[in-house]
Amino acid sequence: MKISKYRPEFVLFDNINIDFNKKNHKNYNYFSSGKSCIDYLCKFYKLQNKKIVIPSYICTDVIEVLRYNKCKIIFADVDIKDLNISTKSLKNILNTNHDIFAVLVASLYGNPCDIINISDICKKRNLLLINDCCQSFGAKINDIYITNFGNASFFSFSPGKNLSGFAGGYLFSNDINFKLIHKFNNNSYFILTFIIFILNRILIDKLYTFKIGFIFSFIKKKFFNNEIDYLSNLNLPNWVKNYNLKLINRQETGKFNYKNDYILSFPSNKYFKIIKSIRGENVSFRLILFFYKIEHKKNFTDYLQSKSIYYSTGYKSFSNQKIDGIRIDNLILNIPIDKNIKLRNYLSKCILEWLDVN
Repeated sequence: MKISKYRPEFVLFDNINIDFNKKNHKNYNYFSSGKSCIDYLCKFYKLQNKKIVIPSYICTDVIEVLRYNKCKIIFADVDIKDLNISTKSLKNILNTNHDIFAVLVASLYGNPCDIINISDICKKRNLLLINDCCQSFGAKINDIYITNFGNASFFSFSPGKNLSGFAGGYLFSNDINFKLIHKFNNNSYFILTFIIFILNRILIDKLYTFKIGFIFSFIKKKFFNNEIDYLSNLNLPNWVKNYNLKLINRQETGKFNYKNDYILSFPSNKYFKIIKSIRGENVSFRLILFFYKIEHKKNFTDYLQSKSIYYSTGYKSFSNQKIDGIRIDNLILNIPIDKNIKLRNYLSKCILEWLDVN
């Protein structure tokens, strides 16, 4: 048996039974990706050469776009309990830097960050708060959807997220008059992206489809404009919007709950802890292990390889935050939760066997 890279849900033939407008208190518009949402916010709020605090453990796409827009990034440590930004670290940075303009926070792996306290801090200090919900749409704090916090918030769809689509994002803000945004169309770009999504992710176990997908990926890279400025002004076709709404509908009707139930099924042990939500209602979608010792992680990954189980090591940390002298990003392991119950049972069996042997 084999567990491959993250296998997305395929919802092309689903029905849409959701009123998206009822879930959000802010104005919103569609963008082509999460990166394009960030790029638009950088330009709208004029963040060039402004100081912005972000968590040190975060998707590198965020850092790429901020640097592209010449933002001055200051990295805050993360809370080891959930790997989201540490409110204590944020306060320390703000107390020693009096020219901060903005704070960007993320709720990683579907687990809400300390968004209420951070919102209060930003309001008191008159700081712009950007809320990255790319991995946490559907999560709630005090029964309020997390996208409703911050001056602006956004989320997006991609195979490795809780909403495992192939393209598109939403940007929320009451500061922005979205009617003034003018975009252009390129339907062929999204058709090609969808074909690559089918070949490389939905049919991930088929070697021949991966090879064909590689060819299409080359064509997309070679003959299509993939620059950030271009993608930020690209309109999202209606068929892509509808596909994404079907994913949201599945989540809101509880069809992804098996992922969080699976995470909660594992017992505590002396080798690693499983990253879980510490506040609010989460939408967890991956098995994130935080090892206490690096040799235990090495032993475990060798074991996973012998069992043909895919894993990744998470993001790179952009601070020197350490536990017992070891950088935190060297202690994190990321394992997909497959929709196939037989594969989930196989993964459980293997992990429990490793714990018994060790």
